[in-house]
Amino acid sequence: FQPLMFRRIPESSGLRRRFPMPLVPDDRTLPEVARHFFTDLFDGVVREGPGPRVGIFAGCMTNYFYPETGQAMVELLGTLGATVVVPEEQVCCGMPALTGGARETVRELALRNLEVFDKCDLDVIVTGCATCGGNLKHNYGELLREAGVDKVRAEAFSSKILDINEFLVRSDLMASMDEGDKDVPERELKVTYHHPCHLGRLQGVKNEPGKLINSIPGVRLVPMVDAERCCGMGGSFSIEHYDISKRINDEKVDRIIETGADALVTSCPACILHIRDGLLRRGYDRIEVLHITELLSRAERKDVGTGDSDADTGILTAEENPGSPP
Repeated sequence: FQPLMFRRIPESSGLRRRFPMPLVPDDRTLPEVARHFFTDLFDGVVREGPGPRVGIFAGCMTNYFYPETGQAMVELLGTLGATVVVPEEQVCCGMPALTGGARETVRELALRNLEVFDKCDLDVIVTGCATCGGNLKHNYGELLREAGVDKVRAEAFSSKILDINEFLVRSDLMASMDEGDKDVPERELKVTYHHPCHLGRLQGVKNEPGKLINSIPGVRLVPMVDAERCCGMGGSFSIEHYDISKRINDEKVDRIIETGADALVTSCPACILHIRDGLLRRGYDRIEVLHITELLSRAERKDVGTGDSDADTGILTAEENPGSPP
């Protein structure tokens, strides 16, 4: 029903409503639902390597709207030699239900995710969503105990959770990139970084993204005033109170424009949605908005600034991984 209810914005990415509908203002741009979801495209062991067994917790935004972020994570983990596992049966982390007061629902989701990931015998579980990571790290221990899971098992699960920025820095992705081709792109790419609230404030992950960006040849990290300030998304807050959310977003967009950057990089799919919306409303959609894993993956493929590559990703084909569709 997406093409019936929404119209595509000319020459840009996103959709706007065709008809009046509740909770969707006429000036809000929404992402297209992905034609193929991340957990459908990447199911089971999608890449074998000599390193640790790393599971990917996709999160709903990456799974249903931005599977390219998940693919970038698979590629980067493969670069580090990890065995990459994407359990198709994983479900929402439950944060929307938790903030809405539906605690019983969140306990059910937490128990389902615990059982799904425990079966995979993983060393680490990474996520590219700041909100999912914060929930899995800080709330799941208590939620799982409320669901009847013993404390040791619940804490063992939460202790495996790392944001992708944390994992890449700890695994020294920068050294891996340094070992590669030293060629620097002809044109310097200027990027600025937005710190998601649930990554910096909740998880304390603040310095890792800058370290990763500064390691990329041909990319210059441009400081942003109030980089830690909220973009205004706030989950369901931006749906129920879009006017307030939009004003907060406008201030963030002002700070982005001031940097003169070619691209805005962040580590939260919800922030990506909201900042893209703000830039488009202001006529600055030429500024690309990327998840940090997408930028790093492009750098690994030596195509920073273009986003196009025919390089072999090393991802298992349908024949090699029967659980994944062609």
